[in-house]
Amino acid sequence: PLSSVERSILERIAGEMRVDENGAFVDLACGLGGSALWIAQRTGARVVGVDFSEVAIREAARLARELKMQARASFVVADVTRTGLPSSAFAGVMSVDALQFVDAEAATAEIARVLRPGGRAVIATWEAVTDVEVPTVVRDYRPYVEVAGLTVSRVEVDAGARAREYAHYRAMSRRAESLRAEMGEAAEPILGEAESMLRRENDPPRVRKVLIVAEKPA
Repeated sequence: PLSSVERSILERIAGEMRVDENGAFVDLACGLGGSALWIAQRTGARVVGVDFSEVAIREAARLARELKMQARASFVVADVTRTGLPSSAFAGVMSVDALQFVDAEAATAEIARVLRPGGRAVIATWEAVTDVEVPTVVRDYRPYVEVAGLTVSRVEVDAGARAREYAHYRAMSRRAESLRAEMGEAAEPILGEAESMLRRENDPPRVRKVLIVAEKPA
């Protein structure tokens, strides 16, 4: 319930990572694996998805089998700050709407560790604009990325993210009964999230979505 991603963003991530059939990338906090597999299909690269949820990893592996991609896609249960993956082994690292929920220093250090020299990280995440309840959300990820040893090429604010987010919540609210019919009890958390966010739609924004592109020096 905490994330949605548009095709345009996935295309941007794929292009910025610069991976191809000769390389492999990591998707940190990959969830059900859809984003990782879409980019692997588009680029021809191999992918390793990492998530702490055994349920998510099981579903991601099932999707890879359905797409006949199990030879190029693998998924592991691990903390994104301690993946257990080999060092300096990957041409790219991606993550979508997850970095804000983990320790920024540990996460960026792990990204730098698994990237090979010349490898690129592309991270879509949220930065705090004012005080927020989640202590792991920071105001600026750039210093953490640089301390980890990566060179930041750009940090872009996604100005349209808030409007897209609330359009998504309104659509969920309008379709509440059909979602309950389709999903049963599993619909309640996402509907609760939608209702909670819509009550705060006119409040000043407390976070902003950013896209961070960084490279490990060759």
